Amino acid sequence: MYVTYDTLSEAIEDRAIARGWIPNWTPQAAINIHEVHNLDTSSRAISFTFPNANALIQTLNCQDVQKPLKPAKKTDLFPQMIHLNAGVKNCDDLFVFVENSEHVHIWAN
Repeated sequence: MYVTYDTLSEAIEDRAIARGWIPNWTPQAAINIHEVHNLDTSSRAISFTFPNANALIQTLNCQDVQKPLKPAKKTDLFPQMIHLNAGVKNCDDLFVFVENSEHVHIWAN
């Protein structure tokens, strides 16, 4: 299922965080949120825009990843071959990539 939200408030109202599709650490100021998931496999992908996203990732105590898994699901905003980009992090079993300091892409298989 593919869903878009203009703001995090819309995602909260739709219970996307309560259902576990969007991480609970997503900042209130996140906009242009895209979320796709598979109920059967629990795979998911999320993209959103947030100024200074690199600072957000630093607060999450993420780890560098040498060979991140190729995403089973992707939002329409994911860069091509995202899993091959330098800078992919593991944040509590979610792969996270920040593009251009403001676009956050997240996936879990």
